[in-house]
Amino acid sequence: MEEIGHILREAREAKSLTIDDVAEKTRINERFITALEQGEYSKLPTPAHTRGFLRNYARFLHLDPDPLLERYQQTNPKDGAPAGTGNAMTYLNSKRPIPEIQYQSFFDPVNKELPDAFAGNSTSSGQSLAIITALIIAIILIIMRILTLTSNNNFTIQNSFNDLFTNNATSTITNTVTTDNDDLVPAPFTSNSNEAVSNTSRNQIVIPTVVATPTRPTLPATMNRVQLRLDILERTWVEVTIDGEIVLTDLVTREDGPYEWEALQEAKILTGNASGLFVTINDIELGRLGPRNQVAEETWSVTTN
Repeated sequence: MEEIGHILREAREAKSLTIDDVAEKTRINERFITALEQGEYSKLPTPAHTRGFLRNYARFLHLDPDPLLERYQQTNPKDGAPAGTGNAMTYLNSKRPIPEIQYQSFFDPVNKELPDAFAGNSTSSGQSLAIITALIIAIILIIMRILTLTSNNNFTIQNSFNDLFTNNATSTITNTVTTDNDDLVPAPFTSNSNEAVSNTSRNQIVIPTVVATPTRPTLPATMNRVQLRLDILERTWVEVTIDGEIVLTDLVTREDGPYEWEALQEAKILTGNASGLFVTINDIELGRLGPRNQVAEETWSVTTN
């Protein structure tokens, strides 16, 4: 085996590489790699190709290509290539190992330049970090502004509610208007509190201390029966129990009813909107069971002497 080819083969086998591995990495045809290792340069296309393949193959194996090229030129002087460095014979004749170089295939430097460029561009990284930080701060400020506006709107609504109680807490609040869905507002309630609510600034939330109790007529002390009439004034959920049996459990509206039942023992109503029901017991109008959206439960039982 020719000396150059012997050096190439030993270096390849020392790295546990096959000819197929070398061909895949260096993009040199397998036939040409075999020809280089066998010293059969006549099987290579041209002397220029031979020198190029030899240089790339040596660099791939981390060998200095100059002594090998010098040796190739001396053994094949008819190729006419310029002589390389004057140290080729020194390396080969002394039998010292040819120093390895850091070899990279022709496409590796391209792959390594990209991370180096990004890693070295500290100014660009700093600018990106500053932009991201500014965006985060801007988002936080926008959220805080939205929360502030929402809070102010709640203050305005609460202040409008407080205005109803700024004159005197003993006044009777009577609402007779209807809502958009044509439901009636709760019936009048009389305040039992004698405390006055002081005027406050527009931005202060004041919750008046008002204990409201509905006024309703008194039922007779003796009732041999409970005749219940139920008129629906507002949309509400209601459950009616007559003598222990549930006779109605549904979501009702003003279009429903009126309902009438007669209990021999007791009648019970449970509702999620006390203002939505108008109750009549034994032809005595008790009115609404309470304020709007208040859960109410009422029971009327038969009484005897």
